[in-house]
Amino acid sequence: MDSVKTQNTQSAALSDLLNFFVTSLLAGFASAVVLAGIVLLISAAG
Repeated sequence: MDSVKTQNTQSAALSDLLNFFVTSLLAGFASAVVLAGIVLLISAAG
């Protein structure tokens, strides 16, 4: 019974880590898109 509990805790931690990784990846992608848009606007204006 204890081993099942440990495994559940490990998989929960793993899924939390995965969620964090995906969220940070999406946030990084969004900021990169915004940054690229700003650079394009500046180069178009200049």
